[in-house]
Amino acid sequence: KMKSHLLKCIIFLSLFPILLSAQSDTLFYEGDYKIVIDSIQITGNDITEDFIILRELTFGIGDTLDHHLAAYNRERVYSLRIFNEVKLVPYQFNGNNILHIEIEESWYIYPIPFVTLKDRDWEKVSYGVSVSLLNFRGRNETLFGSAAFGYDPSFSFRYFNPNISYNQNLNFQVNLGYSTSTNKSTEAENLYGASFEQKIFS
Repeated sequence: KMKSHLLKCIIFLSLFPILLSAQSDTLFYEGDYKIVIDSIQITGNDITEDFIILRELTFGIGDTLDHHLAAYNRERVYSLRIFNEVKLVPYQFNGNNILHIEIEESWYIYPIPFVTLKDRDWEKVSYGVSVSLLNFRGRNETLFGSAAFGYDPSFSFRYFNPNISYNQNLNFQVNLGYSTSTNKSTEAENLYGASFEQKIFS
């Protein structure tokens, strides 16, 4: 054990000047700074495409960044509502000003089972599941599907792209649905001659 500890100390002492040199080459900007950005790096986005984050920024490479602008742009990226955490950390390395955007992605799949009792009648129970898939393809798109069985079965599907054309602020949405609805009108049932269901396609 002593030999092992001694070996670790020798390795650490031999690497210490290198580690100290690497730290001294990096300057993190804090407080009231104003710098010209040379490059932007993004980490933590295992699914999300870089351009989804970059297009929210109101500045680019070659522009001046201060702490007020950084705070504002941090909120813009966070407002996409697909991240648990967003940090904008500017620093200088080897004479270059780098903006490090560090994000933590949220959970994107939300299955929700449900049971619905209609007309307070236990013979009219619908049950099923709805599933939301956020940040589909890593492009902040949303897929939603729902299936209900039992009394008055129904199925639905939705696709939503919040920015099909970012510059024109255009979005795109598709909704598809099918449902059945049991008739509740006694007069309509008498006219038809039997109970019936309405089938609705949308």
